[in-house]
Amino acid sequence: MKYIRAELHNHTTHSDGQLRVEQLLAYAAENKFETLALTDHNTVSAHRPAFDFAQKEYPQLSLVPGVEITTFYGHILALGLRRMVDLTRLNPAAPGHFLQTLHDAGAVAVGLAHPFCLGHPISEGCRMNLQEYNWELINYIEVANTSGPDAVLGNAQALALWESLVLQGYRLAAVSGKDLHQLPTPQNVFLTYCISPEGAEGTQAERVLQAILAQQTIVTKGPLFCTQAEDGNVTVTFAPAALPLPKTTFLLVIQQSDGESITYETDLCTPLKHTLAAGVTSAVIKVYQNSCTYENLLAVGAPVYCEKGEAQR
Repeated sequence: MKYIRAELHNHTTHSDGQLRVEQLLAYAAENKFETLALTDHNTVSAHRPAFDFAQKEYPQLSLVPGVEITTFYGHILALGLRRMVDLTRLNPAAPGHFLQTLHDAGAVAVGLAHPFCLGHPISEGCRMNLQEYNWELINYIEVANTSGPDAVLGNAQALALWESLVLQGYRLAAVSGKDLHQLPTPQNVFLTYCISPEGAEGTQAERVLQAILAQQTIVTKGPLFCTQAEDGNVTVTFAPAALPLPKTTFLLVIQQSDGESITYETDLCTPLKHTLAAGVTSAVIKVYQNSCTYENLLAVGAPVYCEKGEAQR
C-alpha cells in the first residue's frame, strides 16, 4: 500500500488567507506534502495560478481543486469542484438538494469542515447548523481541525460523530485539516494520509479522492496501518510510522457496531488479527498511547464495513 500525505483544507489571499499562492505551495513543498487541496472560501480564483505555479516550480506536488462553501449554517468542503455554485440554493432545513448540486457541479468528495467549531457569537457560521443531513451525499468529516484552539475545542465531538455514524453503517471517511490561513507554528497535530493500492491508476490527486470515497484514510500523529478483511477476520498491517513515536505502551482498540470494544496491546509492527463478532456490520480502529483517552489518541484508521456478516474493506 502507498500512504499519500494529503492536506485537504487550505486558504490563500484569494479569500481570507494571509498566504499568497506561491507562499502556500512553497510551504507545502518544504514540508513534504504530497497532495494539497485548494479550498478558498467561495471562490476558485486561486486554481489557475496555483496549478500554473506548481507545474513550473513544484511538479512533485499534486493539487486538488476545491472550494470551502462558506455559509451562515456551516462550512462544506467540496473537493474536485472547479466552479462556484449559487449559495442561495442552500436550505438549512433541507440541505440535500444543495449537496446534490455540489456533486452535479463537479465536486468529487463533499465533506463537513470543523462541524463543532465554536459558533455564534464568537465565530458566526463556522459551526455546522444544518437541521438535517443526507449522509449518502456526504463523503467525509473533518474530525481534526488543527487551525487553532477555537476549532480544536470541537474535535473530540467531530470524531465522536464520525464514529457513531460509521457504526450505524454510513460510509464516511475521516480526515484532518490544517485549515491554513497563515504559516502555522510547529506542533504535533493530526495529519491525513490516504491509502492507495500500489500501482493504482490515475494521478496522485485522483488516487487521493478515490481513497476518500473508499473510506481509505488515516488520521494520525505517527502510526500508519491498513486493514484487510475477509470472512469476518480483520488483519491490521502496520507500515513505518510517518513521524517519530514515543517509547510507550501502544493500544489498538477495535470498536464494533454491536457495542463491544476490544483492546490489544501492540508494538505497531507485528500484524494483528481479529475476528469480528457475528452480526457486526462495521468497526472503527484507533491507536492510543498508554491509555484510551482522547488526549492519548494517536491514530484513527480506515473503518471496516460488513455485508451480511462478512467483513469487507
